[in-house]
Amino acid sequence: MGDNEGGPAVMVGVKTTNTTKPYRVGGGEGEGGGDYDVEAGRPSVPSEGTAEKATSSPVGESSCWGIVGLSRDSKKFLSKMERGWFVTSYIGDYLLTGLLFIISYIVEAGISPFRMEMPGGVDNYNYDYSYREESIPTWLLCIIAYAIPGLAVLSINLLSYALRCRKKVGCSWFAHDSHNFLLGFAETAALTGLFTAIGKVVGGRFRPNYFAMPTEVRDAEGRLSFPSGHSSIAFSAFTFLSLYIAGKLKVFDDKSGQFWKVVLVLVPEIPAFMIALSRTRDYWHHFSDIVGGAFIGVGIAIMCYYSLYPSLSHPNCDAPKRRTPITALPSIRH
Repeated sequence: MGDNEGGPAVMVGVKTTNTTKPYRVGGGEGEGGGDYDVEAGRPSVPSEGTAEKATSSPVGESSCWGIVGLSRDSKKFLSKMERGWFVTSYIGDYLLTGLLFIISYIVEAGISPFRMEMPGGVDNYNYDYSYREESIPTWLLCIIAYAIPGLAVLSINLLSYALRCRKKVGCSWFAHDSHNFLLGFAETAALTGLFTAIGKVVGGRFRPNYFAMPTEVRDAEGRLSFPSGHSSIAFSAFTFLSLYIAGKLKVFDDKSGQFWKVVLVLVPEIPAFMIALSRTRDYWHHFSDIVGGAFIGVGIAIMCYYSLYPSLSHPNCDAPKRRTPITALPSIRH
């Protein structure tokens, strides 16, 4: 097992555990490989008689996936980047997330919304509510939904990291967890923004205060009622946070079932609910707009969370998922 320190720890057939330098899973020179026990805060120790098999190759041969045309030098370069839990496939996630943000901005800012007919014209009372300033403008929404929860989780993880490192156990786990939370948060925001922008320009629904809007505001915002962006953003961000808390508390674990955990998990949904309702109180959205936005936000948050974290019924639901390093994937030979 110790012969694999020159390259990434690779699993062939069964899990490989290297306890030469614990608390570092996978990775290159000087780092131990294998899995760790999240609850105990230490590497998992295989039972006696468990078959363990490791390869001394710096490339590795495992998984059913393949890499086409990746040279040995390229794999060596990538193996230097893939230390511990970090794998180079995350870079693709960063780039795609940034691209989705750009596309959503172009869709909403660069495409004119559909010009829906208005039955009754100026006599339609459904669009004749008074004009009010927004209780929660977009910049404040971003602070409430993204900045505050993100900084709170990051601060808690940094504190936990410091306390664990003082005891010299399980330090790398917190960096991995913080990374996955922030990445999932960004992915949720990007997808929510894209779906919301598409819905607004394709739907072209009139806002309730359409006739009372100043001309310049009406031209820019009057036909962007469905779905509510405030509602979709708030519910996507706070639902992701609720799922994250549920995983840490193991709410759906077979041994749990404590009601206070359920209440604590649902607390982040309260500000999301209040933000959505503020849009109808300000007459900027119909009730169906905020319901549609809530469905978009909740659905995307669930998908993004489960792409980075295990099921909430899993015994280790409080731990982030680990990806197979790209250098551990076999090349496809022609």
